Amino acid sequence: MRKTAAEYQREYRERKKAAQKAAPDLTMDFVKGKLSEFESSQFRPGYDAFEFVENLVPVGIELDPALFAERATYDVDDLVGAEISMSGKSLLERMEALAAIFLGAATELYGTINEFKLSEIEARIAEIEQADLSDPQAKAKALQDIVTLQGIKARLEGKNFRRSFAEISVKGSTST
Repeated sequence: MRKTAAEYQREYRERKKAAQKAAPDLTMDFVKGKLSEFESSQFRPGYDAFEFVENLVPVGIELDPALFAERATYDVDDLVGAEISMSGKSLLERMEALAAIFLGAATELYGTINEFKLSEIEARIAEIEQADLSDPQAKAKALQDIVTLQGIKARLEGKNFRRSFAEISVKGSTST
């Protein structure tokens, strides 16, 4: 069966995206210094390197201070496999991996929380629809609650919010 133009276009975009993902980061050819020696408004060498480290403590996550050493080694190769282990990689490589992990975790958490809240709103709507509304006051309250719940549901089902992140890698060609 012949492919449609849309199928060809989708496959082209998928190949282009896969090639972009597999491409090396062009910035790494020009990075000569060490992240651990760089000082900016967000990074200070040592354990207190990032504010997020302190923000993780109230939810029970404490990062090992050795994480911020330039060439930290961990005994995780046998757990995850040497090919994906970040043990012994530079601080820059480990921080890029950590940023990707945090972004993936945030996406997963927001999605799960959104699904849970939508299911709870739907359950409350179903409860109101099944309730005995013979009493005028109960009916008025139920109608008010339905309007509120529908508004909340619409907002939860609405568009996703976006956050802007600084670009940390440049892959592919930089020519126009």
